[in-house]
Amino acid sequence: MTYFGRRITSPRELFAYVVTVIVVTLGILLCMQLGGIAPKDVAGWLFPLFGTFLGAFLAFRLQRLKEAEADERRKVEAINRALIVIGTQYNHLLPLQRELVEYQDPLDRMINLPANKFGEQFDLRQQVEQLAFLGDSGEANLILEISVEQGRFDACREVVAARTDFMVSQVQPMIECHDLMEAAINEDLLIKAFGPRIYGTLQTLTDQVYLHVPSTVDSLLSMAAKLRVAGSKMFPKHVFIAIKAPGGNEASKHWSAVARYASGLRLPAVR
Repeated sequence: MTYFGRRITSPRELFAYVVTVIVVTLGILLCMQLGGIAPKDVAGWLFPLFGTFLGAFLAFRLQRLKEAEADERRKVEAINRALIVIGTQYNHLLPLQRELVEYQDPLDRMINLPANKFGEQFDLRQQVEQLAFLGDSGEANLILEISVEQGRFDACREVVAARTDFMVSQVQPMIECHDLMEAAINEDLLIKAFGPRIYGTLQTLTDQVYLHVPSTVDSLLSMAAKLRVAGSKMFPKHVFIAIKAPGGNEASKHWSAVARYASGLRLPAVR
């Protein structure tokens, strides 16, 4: 429906149309009182006028309803996209998580934990600006938490990549040079073979991997649960993706041991 040749798209335009209808109606009634319009002709004037008004009002309400539905759909899609990113990041770390539980001895994990090649880039990232509407729904803290979570994941990848590069460039050549693959490993042997600097760096990098991976995995699951609860609360009629840990098995007991070991290490702040 149009008003003076324009589609009514805002409450202000609808208000202007209502005022126009009222003024015209009063003018018609005044003319009738003054004898300018016969009473029998008033209905012929008012019915089209009010019919047009009703049509304009219904068209406006329908347009607003469509806009509200589209806005809600956009917000639901933004939340589900954020959950997909979290789930993809979680799955990205799962293979390394399974490898970590296989190496319980500190020296064994230093030497035998494989150098993991995650790739130089992980293109699927959180688009926090698309979640700005959470601030209008009482969930402003989630915006910051999701941003921090992205930084935590990036830091985890950087730690794994740093150890991988160090293993490939420094440690593995020394392992082959000193034929340590079949040797009975002990701390003195490794310090003598690698030297204190390389030994200390490898120990630190390995500890950091065992620190960052479990904390990041747990944090990703926690963040996904918070975001899903917030989404279901805001839009109860919609379905949101659930990110869950694999079912319990024997390996989960070992993973608990790794988590306890990592809890004794100091986690640098994510910036």
